[in-house]
Amino acid sequence: MKTFLLTINLLFSSFAFGVSAEEKKALETYESLGKAILSDINANKVKVDETEKKVAQMVEASMVLFEGFAKKFPESQKLLDHIKSQLSALKTASFEVLEKDIHDGGKLGKDLIGVDLKSEAGEKYTDPLHTLVHPLMTLKALEKKDLKAAKEELNEGLEQAKNMAKHLK
Repeated sequence: MKTFLLTINLLFSSFAFGVSAEEKKALETYESLGKAILSDINANKVKVDETEKKVAQMVEASMVLFEGFAKKFPESQKLLDHIKSQLSALKTASFEVLEKDIHDGGKLGKDLIGVDLKSEAGEKYTDPLHTLVHPLMTLKALEKKDLKAAKEELNEGLEQAKNMAKHLK
């Protein structure tokens, strides 16, 4: 009975805020994995192969959030479709490529994705993008044994996930 009431409560709170149960679960997964990676970084006990698995799950969770964002903001659908088509390449891209081409929008012009990420009005469309790219950048920093950069990137990703949650409400 307790489990049933907890489930009902979670579902109600999700719908009350406009966030689907799937999006809520994705956000919780993203945050818990991010915090686990941060804990490993802070303890200087990072195992890249284990972190890679956690990052893969964070990327999956970020795509669920991105899908929810695109439903709420249909003008971002071209951006989502483009990112989906490039996801395999992004997972293997270097830190520098992720930063310049995706995070900073270098390869994401308005004609390609339908929104101007560099305009003030387009700023909100960077949240789902950054929620996706920061865990990948974290992993690349960890592969280089740059714990400081990894921590900064992961903290930024966690912050972007919170921003995403606000947009989804």
